[in-house]
Amino acid sequence: MKSLFLILLFLSISNLTFGLTVTTTQNLNFGTLVQGDSAKTIRPSKADTNNARFDIVGEPNRSFMVILPSEVELFSASTPSQTLKVGSFKSRPNISGSLNRKGKKELRVGAKLQKIPNGQASGSYFGYFIVDVIY
Repeated sequence: MKSLFLILLFLSISNLTFGLTVTTTQNLNFGTLVQGDSAKTIRPSKADTNNARFDIVGEPNRSFMVILPSEVELFSASTPSQTLKVGSFKSRPNISGSLNRKGKKELRVGAKLQKIPNGQASGSYFGYFIVDVIY
């Protein structure tokens, strides 16, 4: 049985408004899986230690909106033609939130990785996704 190590290695954020910064503090990590494993979901809750985390800093008490991708692909580092799909992105706060009185908020993002097909190339997989945070 071949094992796969899957991680979303880099997360990109769009800063669309002056005075709003978003910093990646942890990448989304699906861990080590093997061929035939069922789909794996990482939740955006504090209890799930593999979710992506971002620090949002901006104007105190200001409301914001979060835009997540619908689906992205992970690519094999050794066999780029081998891909896996990640979708069903969810965040906490969900869709919108407010910065606290110090102008800060933690954003957590989770997603669902597809079932690992039999015959999927073993190795590390990586991918990118964009999270937009807008005032």
